[in-house]
Amino acid sequence: MPYELLIPIRMAAAARPGLPEQRGMHAIFLAALQTADPALSQIVHDAFVKPFTQALLENDDRDKLTWRVTLLDDNLYGPFVAGLSSLNPGRLLNQKVHLDAPAMQVHQRTYAELAETAAAPRYEIRFHTPTTFKQSNRHLPIPDPYLCFQSWWSRWVYFAPPALTINIALLDIVQTHLAVSRFSLHSQAWSDGQRRLIGAVGKMQMVTLQPKKLEAHWWQEVATLAAFAPYCGTGHKTSQGLGQTSLAPGEAR
Repeated sequence: MPYELLIPIRMAAAARPGLPEQRGMHAIFLAALQTADPALSQIVHDAFVKPFTQALLENDDRDKLTWRVTLLDDNLYGPFVAGLSSLNPGRLLNQKVHLDAPAMQVHQRTYAELAETAAAPRYEIRFHTPTTFKQSNRHLPIPDPYLCFQSWWSRWVYFAPPALTINIALLDIVQTHLAVSRFSLHSQAWSDGQRRLIGAVGKMQMVTLQPKKLEAHWWQEVATLAAFAPYCGTGHKTSQGLGQTSLAPGEAR
């Protein structure tokens, strides 16, 4: 079942986390797994489709951050929590790091519960960290409904139980029957000194078009993938801090 873990973190000089900090937290995630289960850590490291997302997110309190981790595989939760409780991350980019594991908040939903999400006439999606989509040898930094749902669908098919699989035909429905009704997005660049990524940050609202022309189960599957988005992230490199996603309150919950 998908999990969301919210872990308070304090750094000596908290600021807007960039790609180097996010990649450092990726390493800390694997180190926590390594502490509890070295074989599992190696499997996750080598996985082509990563069964987790993670990112440092800013809080209103400038000297604190939240490390948001999502898990798409039940087998990761126990080892990660066990490893985290005994892990001393020490320093990140020459800054002292303190993870407040006892204050961690845990939220979870089963794939079956997500599959029962009620359809909604609109979906407001928020991108908390730069969101970009890799297409061949380039990146597309502007989210649209098709690219978002293609990203969510591919992870749902990979991780959800086979009995709950969603037909790829849903993406054609998204292309035809979902439209952007409003958005507030800006570009944000991340660089680790070797590469530069441009992604979109902000929010976007999608609305359904001519919903009565389709059978109800298609709209429920649209709602399922939208509800899955906060767990699987959106787009490229979600395990390294990109594409952290949430739904606005009241939408497809």
